[in-house]
Amino acid sequence: MTRFVSTKKRIVFFYILIFLFWSSESHAYFDPGTGSQLLQLLLAGLFGFLFTIKTYFHKIKDFLKNLTSKKNEDIND
Repeated sequence: MTRFVSTKKRIVFFYILIFLFWSSESHAYFDPGTGSQLLQLLLAGLFGFLFTIKTYFHKIKDFLKNLTSKKNEDIND
């Protein structure tokens, strides 16, 4: 019975996706600048993530070093 329910949920989900994304006509237009904006957004997110990692790298490294050294001290005692 549970297998039937999960199959039924998949079918309903599939039909919802088709209903949301299927269109016979589309009156949309992507401006040529849209691609460059998306690229800029992607690069800004990537560089922001890398800057955050660079900023907090030593704090994270020291935290993990202290965490493992405490475990080793507990094992040796």
